[in-house]
Amino acid sequence: RQTRRSRRAMTRATSIARRPFVTARSSAVARRATRAGAANASNASSFTPSSWTFDGARATAPDGSVIAYVSRPDVKFIYDEVYARGCYDFACASDGEGDGADVVVGAAARVVIDVGANIGLSSVKFARALGDDERAVVVALEPIPRTFDALRENVLRLVYDEDEDVERRRGDAFQSTSSTTTSSSLANASPIGGGSGTGRARVYAHNVGVGSRSGASVGFWCFPYAAGWSTSSATRDDDETAKNTERFVFEALRTDAMSTDDSSSVGLEDNAVTFIGRAVRGLILDGDARETSTTMRRIASAIAEFGLRRVIRLVVFFMLSGAHVVTRPVVTVSDVIDAHCVDDAVVDLLKIDVERAELDVLRGITPEHWPRIRKVTLECHDIDGALDATVDLLRSTAGFERVVVNQPPTLRGGTLFNIYASRT
Repeated sequence: RQTRRSRRAMTRATSIARRPFVTARSSAVARRATRAGAANASNASSFTPSSWTFDGARATAPDGSVIAYVSRPDVKFIYDEVYARGCYDFACASDGEGDGADVVVGAAARVVIDVGANIGLSSVKFARALGDDERAVVVALEPIPRTFDALRENVLRLVYDEDEDVERRRGDAFQSTSSTTTSSSLANASPIGGGSGTGRARVYAHNVGVGSRSGASVGFWCFPYAAGWSTSSATRDDDETAKNTERFVFEALRTDAMSTDDSSSVGLEDNAVTFIGRAVRGLILDGDARETSTTMRRIASAIAEFGLRRVIRLVVFFMLSGAHVVTRPVVTVSDVIDAHCVDDAVVDLLKIDVERAELDVLRGITPEHWPRIRKVTLECHDIDGALDATVDLLRSTAGFERVVVNQPPTLRGGTLFNIYASRT
């Protein structure tokens, strides 16, 4: 009798373990409630399935947003970067206060230029921040065609709530097929949406690269498994990418990196692989613990660190595989200002994320246009003195009174920095 009871208990436990996860929407609500009540608990001690769901080329975020993407590892990282960590909440750059609402506050005709818009989540954030100002403009520039298609779809769905019209309107946004593009051709493009009578800001999307000179088409490296690493053929640097990614993942897997107000905002997808990575990372000694631990404990730590770093590098090399070159026209930021900043409108925010080509983009802004740019936020790769050169350009050539350089904790010691510049 006792044996039969034990077998029935085992059968029930097995049945429960094999049940499918609850639906994405209900599980997202449940997990958000759980996370709110246990924000400071250690995430390395137990594994729960991620509230993100992936279906082909689209992902569903915990808030229910459906996001088009090219490469799965990019989605949560970009989402967390833009929304959870608020890397474009400009007010946080100087004093750590404010909610970033002044990112796009400026003149009556407000303009935001998003260079290296990727799948468009930053452009979506800017368009939403502009609210119901029909005169406001967001200009998104992305050279990789597949990534551009995802950008356009995300803007339609997340800014204009046009789920049904996404497929029908795939051809509406400007997508130059010529070898050259000028400011006049940019100006003749139609917005994806918004404008008079819509109660929304206008968003323009241009499938072009941005550099120091307009002219003939340029080659851009496209990484199918890591679309966010795409860059011009002149600025590809796999070694720098691998080192920065290894550093980020190694630090992000630390359990204390998770002890924030929202422990899911480190940019890594919560899955079995990440769970195992955190468990291995927990075996690795940091700081003073290296000195106070026993010899055997230090040996175990060294072995775990060696293995984890090698696995991360192998994953990075896979993500770099399959790269190919696409050719797209190149414009300058000044071309964009001439096309979209009518009546001497100012640029409230210039955002740049172009994987080591940021100096080239900045050098494409003419002296007469710099005074019309109120704020700049960019990612800088400090290769061959690029960080000092960028800061000097923003202070001396562009004339910004305040330039702030910041490096996220998960990238300390690496070559990636965030730079914020403003007129006041």
